[in-house]
Amino acid sequence: LSISIDTTVFRHCRSNEDGGALKVAGSSISAKLSNSLFDSCVALSTGGAISCNNVAHFDVGNSTLEKNSALGIGGGALSILNSTVSLDTVITSGNSAPAGGGGSLLWQVSEIPRMQDLFEFCGLGNSALYGSCVASEFKTLRILLLPLSETSNALFAGIPFSLQVSKLDFYNQTISTDSSSVVQIFQTASKDHFSSLPTAVMGNSIGRLLHGTAVLSIFLKPTFSDISFENGKARLKFEPFIHAAGFDTQASRQVSMLSNVIHVNFENGTNVCPLGYILSLDNQSDVQGTAGCAFCQPGTYSLNPLAPKTESISRTPACLNCPSGGNCNAGGSVVTFALGTWVARSGMYVLISCPVGFMLTNTSATGAFSHDNQQCGPCLAGFFLSASNLINCAPCPAGFYCIGGTAPKAPCAPGRVSLDGANNSAACHLAPFLLLG
Repeated sequence: LSISIDTTVFRHCRSNEDGGALKVAGSSISAKLSNSLFDSCVALSTGGAISCNNVAHFDVGNSTLEKNSALGIGGGALSILNSTVSLDTVITSGNSAPAGGGGSLLWQVSEIPRMQDLFEFCGLGNSALYGSCVASEFKTLRILLLPLSETSNALFAGIPFSLQVSKLDFYNQTISTDSSSVVQIFQTASKDHFSSLPTAVMGNSIGRLLHGTAVLSIFLKPTFSDISFENGKARLKFEPFIHAAGFDTQASRQVSMLSNVIHVNFENGTNVCPLGYILSLDNQSDVQGTAGCAFCQPGTYSLNPLAPKTESISRTPACLNCPSGGNCNAGGSVVTFALGTWVARSGMYVLISCPVGFMLTNTSATGAFSHDNQQCGPCLAGFFLSASNLINCAPCPAGFYCIGGTAPKAPCAPGRVSLDGANNSAACHLAPFLLLG
């Protein structure tokens, strides 16, 4: 069946469905429209002037569509659904789709309409919720990593980061009419959508689109094949990639939605985690496997995310206990010291000197270095700091008494003596006299 319309004016037409002035439908129909004007027509659904549904072929030429409006999902002047359409020397202006897409034209489940240059087709004053002139049904999802801050885009294993998923049409315009489709983030081992990894995406990995967009906060715990504090290594076994998937709820048929695949570029080496975190392995007995950055809790600290405990035979990264002379109430990398000179060395704080009157303690009961026991302690009563040794408190010698702290050794009064270790003047006794005949 062939239909031809020529030199016709459609003005102030209205439809409670599709096609305010003209609706062409039927797979056996071939239609031709030329030298016509559609002015100020309204459709409550799609195609303010013309609706073309399931048509074998529809040619539109040398016609003007102006001031038409579709109040439904879009196509202010023209809506095309599952049809082959050719547009030649068609001018559109002042058309609108206030609640949908395509101020002039919306096409769905169709091949791309054959048309003249969009600049010529799209006149002035066309408007829509998205795609002020031309829009299509869903074409793809786009996933973007959102900046963590104004100064850094670094990503860390196990720490949440945000991404934006947008539903786009053929012209890469966000389909802002969709607030119902649900999308989910998946992890893959390559740029292939279906190359799965055993590691799950954690956090808020499922979200509903709002005006065609969803912002999700997720984190990944990738698999590390080589972690070494000594060599400064934190090497990934797989480079992680992620993509979004879901189903389009607006399409006339169920359509699977897939996004682009993006690489998640985690920091590595000694920068694998932020300062104050450690790379915490799920299997604490190994130096490889799934891991994520963990913040060191109050009472502990970290200067290197790969450093193990200093007095442990395990090489697994761990938060260090706060040394006796430090304050680690804030956790992370924050340690404050009331006394002594401390330096960062080999991933930990080391006490190198104490003020006069205090002794440097940094050994265990066996005499070995002890990170946890480091502190500046005052000399106890019975000990003193000699001028030649301001690091260790020495026992008070005989003939003197030592009250501790910063006080020097004091001699006993004339005629009095003391034994080693005297801790006050009362420990000085009268010297015994031996009379010789």
